[in-house]
Amino acid sequence: MIRSFKTVLPVLVLFTGVLVASGPALAQLKTAATARIKQLNKMAMENYDGLEFEKAKMQLLEAVKLAKETSVSDKTVVGRIYLNLGVVVGSGFSDKAAAREYFLAALKVDRKVVIPAARATPALEEIFKAAKAGLGPEVPAAGAFKHRVVDEAMHGRPITIEVSLHESLGAKEVVLFFRKSGSATSFKRLLLTERGGGLYTKQIPAQAVEGRSIYYYVEARDPAGGRLAGSGEAASPNIIAIINPDSSPTGLGFQQGGHRKDPSNDEGRLSLSVAVMGGAGFGLVFGGESENAHPRISNGLEEFKKVDIAPGGALAPVHVAGEVAYHLDAHWQIAALVRVQLMTMLEGDRATDSVGVLGLLRAKRFFGDGVFQPLLAFGAGGGQIRHRIPLGDYDAEPLTSDDVVDARVAGIAALSVGAGFKLAFARHVGILVEFVGLFTVPDFAAHTDLNVGLVLSF
Repeated sequence: MIRSFKTVLPVLVLFTGVLVASGPALAQLKTAATARIKQLNKMAMENYDGLEFEKAKMQLLEAVKLAKETSVSDKTVVGRIYLNLGVVVGSGFSDKAAAREYFLAALKVDRKVVIPAARATPALEEIFKAAKAGLGPEVPAAGAFKHRVVDEAMHGRPITIEVSLHESLGAKEVVLFFRKSGSATSFKRLLLTERGGGLYTKQIPAQAVEGRSIYYYVEARDPAGGRLAGSGEAASPNIIAIINPDSSPTGLGFQQGGHRKDPSNDEGRLSLSVAVMGGAGFGLVFGGESENAHPRISNGLEEFKKVDIAPGGALAPVHVAGEVAYHLDAHWQIAALVRVQLMTMLEGDRATDSVGVLGLLRAKRFFGDGVFQPLLAFGAGGGQIRHRIPLGDYDAEPLTSDDVVDARVAGIAALSVGAGFKLAFARHVGILVEFVGLFTVPDFAAHTDLNVGLVLSF
């Protein structure tokens, strides 16, 4: 047994080495074959343009043979060979039956192939159209339509419907139909919004989620409005049971077995968002004093006094902000925002730093369900905003610094109004851009921040 194994072992090692080495060699062979096929294709069509139809046909047939022998899988290259064969035999040899078969072979390889405008004739277009009609619909990939049926939802809360499609299905749109149980009205119709990556979503509005249940079905439709695939239908819809929070002893709703349900998971609803932003601001200040006292010569003596600030515009150069928001529904949020600002003040070679903190409680309203969602925000809070005030040589005295930068502090109470948008490039991740207007008292200022940052939703 041992002697037999020693005899076989070198053979196994050699065979394994051949397999390992053959991988790159096969790849190189396919690359060389693809280049040769492209060359034959080009030469054939040059001969066709020169009315050398027999040469063109032979070169294209050689390209077909080479593609089969080397298993070239580039559908654009292979599809172009068959298409050109259809052009050559259809126009050069007036063989409509052979041209149709070659066109059909080209379409089976690559459904997007078309006859180039420079070589298209009415006769060829007619043959190509007949080949395309005989092709039949594309066979969708396995699992081209995916939908997880929603079977329970909380009363008065929106229900998110999600569908995943594969491009092979060829769908133009995805439609949601729903109605309340016991209702004599017909199904209401909503178009699902494409989120990217084949994901489509839509919400059944909160005001419709009442009674005992919701009937719904979803369909992927072709450009003519025909049903390609779906989940449920008008005669046999999916049924969502509506759970009333007051129906259980705790008012929270339970699954079988006594486990507490998580309604946000059942409905696919996002409940919380966290945003981290950076920004800068500009404000109008109306008088007041500098934050710090500065030396001034008075009657030959040096004294320190705060400087009166003239009304006008001033920058608040850099700040960071963090926000946590709770989603009341798909469009309304309650958010807490904290704005932190670091201001550096200069007097000659001396620099001092001060931190300004402002907090806001805001209501935010988003519009639309697509990738781009405009928003409005209203709120109130308290804290401080520091505006940069260059004082220069404010007293024109040689003994004092001529390079003074101070701050004017605005606050303590604040009202805010804001507008902007969210760019939701994925279900849980987006970009948030906001202009936030602030009005502070008793140290009055009218101020605007531009905030840009990343928002994560859960």
